[in-house]
Amino acid sequence: MPEPDFQQEMVYQSISPIVVAKKMDNNSAKYLTPEDDDFERIFTQNLIHKYLSESEKIPLAELKFELIGDFRKKGILIKANTPQQTKVIGYIFRFKLSAPPELQRVGFHAGFGEKNAQGFGCVKVVEE
Repeated sequence: MPEPDFQQEMVYQSISPIVVAKKMDNNSAKYLTPEDDDFERIFTQNLIHKYLSESEKIPLAELKFELIGDFRKKGILIKANTPQQTKVIGYIFRFKLSAPPELQRVGFHAGFGEKNAQGFGCVKVVEE
């Protein structure tokens, strides 16, 4: 498939759940919904960290995450039926992201949110 033409503003639909978690004082993770106050901050910080791992440039533009419509919760068991079993909570939703095209490209290819190596955070571009 050809690569999308990345712009300053893009709309995406998650194909797999997007996971965003906040570390708690007891080292546990609190999985956040797209409506939680800390979601946008952690979501965009995660994207910047991915970008900085590939480039020394620091983006100066403001990033903005906007939830479009409703979201659906999706829990996935990792290492099911083992002592290491963990339930990861992610969400399926449509969103608009305002960010430099380089950050859009990183998120599209690396995945948005956390736990991308486990298949979370995959999106498709939605034409408005």
